[in-house]
Amino acid sequence: MGHFANAEEIGALEKDLEKERPVPNKDPEQTHVVYWHVFRRREDASAFARRVMLEPGEQLVAGHCEDDLGRLWWLGVRVDDLAKWGNRSAIHKIDAGDGGNPGSTML
Repeated sequence: MGHFANAEEIGALEKDLEKERPVPNKDPEQTHVVYWHVFRRREDASAFARRVMLEPGEQLVAGHCEDDLGRLWWLGVRVDDLAKWGNRSAIHKIDAGDGGNPGSTML
């Protein structure tokens, strides 16, 4: 049964957001990161993390880097077992904005 991140997992994620890391590539064989979102504001990444449902063998991972427009933060889900996850390709979610939240800075 899945769960939302607890205080310990959110604390580890906050530390991950401080680490400079490139956005995961689309080959989860290398990173086991199978699902990620990219944000322009750190606080949006932190808030989104609280809404991610994690299954056994999954954990939140994050980092920050820069592109031509400036700094960005990413949040993803790393899985222990790609075969169990069932999809050999990664899912990268980019939204122009969140329709339910017109002020959203989610990419």
